[in-house]
Amino acid sequence: MRSSKLFTTVLLCLSLLTVSASAKYKVEIETVPQANFGQSIVVDVSIEPEGTATDLGGFELWVSYDPGKLNYISTQQGDLLTDCDWEYFTADPDPSTYAPCCINCDDVKLVQFVSIADMNNGPYHPSCYAPTVKTSLAKITFQVISEEEVFTPIYFYWRTGEECSDNSFSNLLGTVLFLGDGVYDNGLFNCSGPDPGCENPPGAVADIDFYGGGVYLTGSHRGDVNRNDIPYDLGDAMVFNQYFIYGLSAFRINIAEQIAATDVNCDGYVLTLADLIVLQRIVAGIQEPPPCGE
Repeated sequence: MRSSKLFTTVLLCLSLLTVSASAKYKVEIETVPQANFGQSIVVDVSIEPEGTATDLGGFELWVSYDPGKLNYISTQQGDLLTDCDWEYFTADPDPSTYAPCCINCDDVKLVQFVSIADMNNGPYHPSCYAPTVKTSLAKITFQVISEEEVFTPIYFYWRTGEECSDNSFSNLLGTVLFLGDGVYDNGLFNCSGPDPGCENPPGAVADIDFYGGGVYLTGSHRGDVNRNDIPYDLGDAMVFNQYFIYGLSAFRINIAEQIAATDVNCDGYVLTLADLIVLQRIVAGIQEPPPCGE
């Protein structure tokens, strides 16, 4: 992709500074403990030094997700880039689908992130080039589009034929490429990272530990507004009715889950009068719950 070529070309033009040829870092995708159907969530991609921090010139990361469970919205640059005034960042969603790394998983989609610290564009330069503590590289926003109650993984991805460049960091000179050393995904995936042969060219060092993450989806709990695990009962209608009198204070169990449960008519909108009317008709036995996407 164009961003990959830019990453490689610009790194050769970075300022001539003396650097170490070692950069032991832990790079991790956040695990979100709970997300409801319809909810928008932000997933951090973080970096943490494992020893003495080494200055970095840029990075290229590929992150995969299940498009049947999560809808990619956007990405913002992380705190390292904003705090240190890094000069270039782009997030490029790939429209193609790829074979999954996890067993019995659906095909995945990828998002590519490229960042360059110093674009060699005159007197302006970053204020720092390396994290001293754990901080974020990127903040990815997804929307939950699955009503399943399941864990959906988000993990680093090495494309076939690009194993020696995907998920890599560079030193300031662009002369050393830091590749994956360990890839840890809680035993769920079979992505092994770069091939050991990637270290044979001069200037390639396996020095980054990659950790995958994901999101625990709680499902929609549609119709179970009072969260007693019995959807469409009289108590659900009573609690929902109280919302129109007292507002969000009517939800005393779990506000996020109770709000998500109010999309009774399956139109994608919560807390509407139309939802309450449909719920009351279901409780009264006048109609059945809508099939919701079937």
